[in-house]
Amino acid sequence: NLTSYPAIAREAYGAAASIAVDSLQWAGFFMLAVYNIVLVGEYLSMTSWSDGLCQKEWMPVVVAALLVPAMIPSWNDLSWLATGFVAMAMGTVAILLDESIVDSYCERKYSHVTFFTVMQGITSMSFSFGGSSMFPEVIQEMANRKEFIARDGALNMAYKAVIPIYFVCGVVGFASFGNDCEGNVLLNYSHNVARKVS
Repeated sequence: NLTSYPAIAREAYGAAASIAVDSLQWAGFFMLAVYNIVLVGEYLSMTSWSDGLCQKEWMPVVVAALLVPAMIPSWNDLSWLATGFVAMAMGTVAILLDESIVDSYCERKYSHVTFFTVMQGITSMSFSFGGSSMFPEVIQEMANRKEFIARDGALNMAYKAVIPIYFVCGVVGFASFGNDCEGNVLLNYSHNVARKVS
């Protein structure tokens, strides 16, 4: 059964290819995990609950918080977390829209929009789909694997939710803040409760 990328590589090119793909996949998982730990540390450092903790000091706290879900044995057992993540994502989008509509940003400039800067933005968005490397493992746990890629299957439903969120955040964020839009749009928010909650 070809239920993972290393298995596919072994079938196509042999054991050496399987080892190479497996190594690259684990390296990718590790780097993605480190990136997200750093990113969450940055977000937490912007809250009022940090008591002076900086991003670097928040990172061990994030790692400790991740230890419990990391020990849950299967994706199916983690599925209950999805509802909370969707609620948080929609709340953050609502706050972004509120910040953009209510607050006034008079010094908007859009003079640096070029093909290169647009491609940079698309590259950042495509990085958000890095979790696709886990698809074979998720499919392996499904009772009916064809449901994953069906029209109303898990993959299409997830993308139907995620892509509009990325599109709205990208367009509204740039329209609101112009050239001053930070890579982390939360940094453009006013220093208020909305920023801390989001």
